[in-house]
Order: sequence, then C-alpha cells, then structure tokens
Amino acid sequence: MLGYPAAVYTGKYTNAVDRLAASVQDILNAQQASGGTSGAKAFGIPDSDVFAVEIKVEVETLKMDNLASENGREHYITLYKTTRLFGAFDENSASGEIEVPITYKDVNVLNLTNTTTPFPIPADNDFIANTEGEIILPTARNIRLTLRAVGEEKANYWGNKNANDSNLDSRFGKTTVINMRQESENEQDIFTDTQNAKTLQGIYLQPDPITINLDPILFKTLQGGNEGMPDIVNRLGNQLDVKVKELTLLSENGERLQFWCSSMIRHSMSPDNSSITFSNKHELHDHWLVCTTLFIGRDWSWDSLAPSSFHIWRRRRMGNDITAIGNKTYEFTGDLELKKVASFQAIQKGNDGLIHRDYTRIILIDVVDNKPAEGKFPETVEVQYLIEPQFNTGHSPLADAAFETQAIELPTTFNPSQTPKLIGAGVALSPYNRNEKYSATEARTRYLWLEFDKAPKDKSDALFCRVLAYSPDQLISNNHPSLMDLPNEKPLSLNPEYIRVVTPESAHDHAGLDAMQKMEKSVDIDRHYYILPLPPVYIMKVLSFLECLPTNSGTATPINCGVRHRADLAGLCVFQVCSIPHQHSRACSTEMKK
Repeated sequence: MLGYPAAVYTGKYTNAVDRLAASVQDILNAQQASGGTSGAKAFGIPDSDVFAVEIKVEVETLKMDNLASENGREHYITLYKTTRLFGAFDENSASGEIEVPITYKDVNVLNLTNTTTPFPIPADNDFIANTEGEIILPTARNIRLTLRAVGEEKANYWGNKNANDSNLDSRFGKTTVINMRQESENEQDIFTDTQNAKTLQGIYLQPDPITINLDPILFKTLQGGNEGMPDIVNRLGNQLDVKVKELTLLSENGERLQFWCSSMIRHSMSPDNSSITFSNKHELHDHWLVCTTLFIGRDWSWDSLAPSSFHIWRRRRMGNDITAIGNKTYEFTGDLELKKVASFQAIQKGNDGLIHRDYTRIILIDVVDNKPAEGKFPETVEVQYLIEPQFNTGHSPLADAAFETQAIELPTTFNPSQTPKLIGAGVALSPYNRNEKYSATEARTRYLWLEFDKAPKDKSDALFCRVLAYSPDQLISNNHPSLMDLPNEKPLSLNPEYIRVVTPESAHDHAGLDAMQKMEKSVDIDRHYYILPLPPVYIMKVLSFLECLPTNSGTATPINCGVRHRADLAGLCVFQVCSIPHQHSRACSTEMKK
C-alpha cells in the first residue's frame, strides 16, 4: 500500500490524492458503521509498481540446527523460493488478487539446503521456476510461508538495490508470514537398510586387564611388544561405529544419533539422547549387550512421531525350551523419545565435509543376563525384538507393521563349576588277533584311559585333555639328561576374543574345540572311564612307548585336574584336563583360556 506522496510519484494514478482521500473516508465509514468495533485497516492505495509476489517456503528443522537458516539464528531452513505474477496494472481495478493452489505431497526425504531441487523427484521441482500455477508443500512438517510484494524492475527508479539480501532491497515490500501443516497419508518404509549385518548384534566384552603402574615402555616389553587389550568402552564403540570419549559413546560429526539403553546398566543419558555415559567399565562385561541399530529414512524436518516415538518389545526363549520363539509373547521393554534437538556433533561437518540431514540413526542397547539360577545349568538364550513407531495423536497414516528383528541366539558364557578329579590311568588295548599258526598278528591299537570320580553333571559339558610332553621307553633309552627336561608348555591356540559378536546369521562355529582333545566316555555307569584319542602327531611317537601306567597304587598319586592343571603320570605322559561346555556354541574358547 502506498500513501502520500509515494502514490503520486508512481505516475500511474490519474488523481492519486482523491483516491487517498476516498481510502481514508472508507476507513472512517467502516468504523462508524461497526460502532468502533471494525478491525483496523491499513491506510493507502495499492502499489502500482507491484507486479509479482515472492513466496518463500521454509521447513522447521531440529532446534539448534540454525546454521542452515538464512539469518543463522532460527531453526528454519529455506526449502525454495518461487514467484507468482499479478495481471497488468489497471487503476480502476488496482486491488487485484491472484490465487495460488497448494498441493500437499508425502515426501520421505527432502534435499534440505538445496533450494533448486528440494524434492527427490525431478518433476516435482519444475513448478519452482514457473510464474503461475500451484506450489507443492511437503506433509508431516511445520511449514512457514513468507509472502512479499515485488516491484517491477525500473532503471534509476528504486532507492536501493541489493541482489544478495532482499531485506535491503527497495523493490521488496513488507513480509506476511503464514504457518501451515498437513499430516501425511503414507508413512511406510520408515526404517532403511534393515538387512545390514550390524542391525542386530549380540556383544560380549571381556573386562579390562588389571593395570600395573609401570613405565609404559617397560609394560609394553613385558607384554611381548604388543599393545594389549583395547579399552572396553572403545571396543564397544568401535563395534557400534560411534565415537568414544572416556566412558561416553557419542556420534561422529555430521550425524544425528539417538540412544536408548536398558536400566540394567547404570548410565546417564544426555538431554538430547545423543550420547550415553556409563557409570563405570564394570557395567559392560559379564553379560550380553544386544544392540539394535536402525536408520530412520526421514530428514530432520520430518515430524510425524509422538513424544514417545518408538515402543520396544522383546521376547526370549531358553535353550532347553521346546516352544519356538515365534510362539512366545512379546513383553514391553521400554520406549525411545526422539528429541527434536540437534547435538553439537550433529551440526558439525563430518570427514566427508557434509552434514547428513537426510537420516537419523538410533541405537538400542539391551542387556541379556543368561547367568543360570542356583542349581541350574547354563543355557543358550534366544531373543527377538519388535520396534513399533508411535505417530502423533489423531494421526493414523498408512504404515508398515512394527519392525521385527530376526531372532538371535546367545551362547552361554559361564565356566563349569565342576572340577574333574583323576583317580586312575592306564592303557587300553584292542583285542589280540592272530592267525591259526601264529605266523601273523594284528597290530593292537592302544589308547590312554583315565578314570575320574564323577562324570560332568551338565550333560552339555565334556572333558578335554591335551598331551604336553612324552618320554622314551626305558628299555631302549640311554637316559640322557636332556630327555628329562620338560619342554615349555605351548599356549592354547585360542582367540583371546576381547569382544565376542554374534548376529542372527552366526552359525555354531565351535571355535576352540580343537585346542584340546575331547575324551570319549565309556559305556560304564558306575565308573567313569574316558579314552584319550591322541593327536596324530603323537600317535607314532607316544603309543609305541606306552606300556603301562600305574593307578592309585602306583607311583602316581591322585590329583585334582582342572582347567590349566598339570598331571605327570609316571614320567611317561604329561597332559592337561579341563571341563568345558562343548555344545554351547563357541563358549569353550571363553572357558578354556581362563
């Protein structure tokens, strides 16, 4: 609207003063007719230099994500700007209007900060360059429309021009702001990349070794030049692909990350759920951490979820339960609230120089403690999770069913409590076979047998043994002192497994079972005999020398053989005996190395 004398200077009104006077009289008449209750009306007549209206569309993003806004102080990002033209000016119908249709469209991911092609479908961006027709607005977002009158271009006419900042350009009028919102109709495919191997992981962490206050160089030398076990929090962070700072897990720069954690771990969460700090390192070991990592395929401006954004459900089945996990009932575990705030790390450019506003990553950390009850034996545990999105109140879009993870089986991780006690030993021979004339005899197969006081109580456990040394037959030996030296015990060929990771696709690899020989149980019920199948490398070297080993009445006394215990029977064979769970999917490597 123009007043006096600006309306006169346009040169497009025949009698601008009379029109301004009539405008004043119209305002007074309206006030009088309404008894002073009529709303205020701006004084002036239509600006004859206005030929178009500029429409700026902004979407609300996360709080603190201000750097992408035009002034750098608001959490609104400009989606696009477009212009719609008025008709040719006619002073007799100067108060003309144009109608701009609005079409709402469901868009999963907007190209935020790209004002040329903000919509992922190229055809949806064609209207931006048009000067008439509809405009497209995305659903499920808080939108701010800013309307401004635009004056036609004239040489030596406008007081100030500024191509970079329209607020300093005389051609642009005052702004009118309209807030708009439309709920979405389709919210399918919220989660993306669900087939990733790290979507569901069972993580078991070894505790950090006891630290010794030594010179770092000396300490490294004592470890054989190795760096040693990585810090337990770093091991967890590396597996989850997140940044670690002391006891805290947080996101890498340029990524929005939201955590949820079971209350069985003492921890504190940042106000925006973007980082988690554990109370101490001991919270992370001696139980399984089942971590679910999901990517929300929506940009940061998407706002269709309720404050309690995701409900988390879990069902479990113990190893000896014959009921399939699919027939178990889900139990509510907790809920994750997506905070509408961007963390400091999220709005910093990452290593690729980008801020990834096109997705949000969530990490759910659950605790599964498969420690057996008193008097019970360890069992494997199978768990499965259900993540259910919660939409805004009154909003019921077309959506997929709640996301259900695959079932994951967690091995047992507890040492057998029973220690085998050796009470006898000897050599078992196969039957003596000969021909009728004694001209030919069959070689007799010999095995070392050991007798224990009890069989393993847990039917899933077995006894294992390995040969550490052997000595020659005394009838053919010169008894040189070098033959009496006991060689250094070789370490077991076991992966130290600082971190054990299982996924739904993990098979029972039985790692570590070949580190020692599994002993074969006899059919006896009252007595517990075991045969030791010697490794092939020892068969030719040892069995030819073994003639007889004494029992309790001989030179070898009864001993308690357990994990890493050594037994020396009559100087002929030195071996180890241990009890480990051989049917619990790789737990043996954890048992045998302790």
